[in-house]
Amino acid sequence: MKIFLLGATGQTGSIFMKMALERNHKVTAYVRSPVKVLLHNENLNIVKGDVFSLADMSKAMASHDVVVSCLGRNNNDKETVITKMTEIIIK
Repeated sequence: MKIFLLGATGQTGSIFMKMALERNHKVTAYVRSPVKVLLHNENLNIVKGDVFSLADMSKAMASHDVVVSCLGRNNNDKETVITKMTEIIIK
């Protein structure tokens, strides 16, 4: 299965990514900071991107079987940030 993963550098996302790769799934981690992805695997594709860019994310998301969102928020985020990101994801 080809998985498009959002939030791969967070606690939940990194656990999910590790589990998916252990099961030989192909994972595309769409992240702001590729250097924060600590796993290396032949089935892992790391794409630097902005979740607020509908065009960029749509292009990167094409041809995947499933989208998994492990997006979270930090103490600096407002509640509307998650809402806006979710709206972009489902478009």
